[in-house]
Amino acid sequence: MFDRKLYKKSALKQIKGQRFVLCLTWLLSACVLYIIYTSYKRISSCFGNGFVFALAFALGLAGIFVFAQFVLYLAIFYKKEDITFDTFFKGFEMWLPGIFAMLWYSLFVALWGILLIIPGIVKSFAYSQMFWIIAENPGISVKKAMAVSKIMTQGHKADLFSMLLSFSGWGILAIIPCGLGLIFLVPYIMASYCNAYFDLKRMAILEGRLTPADFAA
Repeated sequence: MFDRKLYKKSALKQIKGQRFVLCLTWLLSACVLYIIYTSYKRISSCFGNGFVFALAFALGLAGIFVFAQFVLYLAIFYKKEDITFDTFFKGFEMWLPGIFAMLWYSLFVALWGILLIIPGIVKSFAYSQMFWIIAENPGISVKKAMAVSKIMTQGHKADLFSMLLSFSGWGILAIIPCGLGLIFLVPYIMASYCNAYFDLKRMAILEGRLTPADFAA
């Protein structure tokens, strides 16, 4: 059973004592992503029809930093050792799958979003687990990770959306002080979704929808 309260409760325990690294690495990632976003706008305005290439370049760079974050939270879940900045920077070793995953995810969600907003939102949650899958299993292909994510989220896309809504109250409070509260809120959200990923994986295997081999390269 999808238990968002348990995921969130466990997340608070997991990030306790780790907040310094989590907050600083997220702040670094947020600053870089903002620079990428503003650079994309300038490049696309200068090159006209080249905006597609500028967007792909920006998404690719964003994918590298996003995956570094996923690697960080996987390390917290496994509890092998206290995380450090080296743990975060180790995530950059996955720069290539990070680029491809972000481009592939963005393309499919955008295509579904062209039809209607609702299908785009639904697919964004259907494909959401592919990032965790690739971060945990670096050798797996993006296409396979996307297919596995769709199976994992069957019957749980609304649960994932509901869990996101459960953070809305904290989100409103976080953006009041110029958005600075997000530095502390995002680690809580990420750790909660990391717990959800592992439980969705467990349930999919237990129910026979997937096998451990499906997560292998």
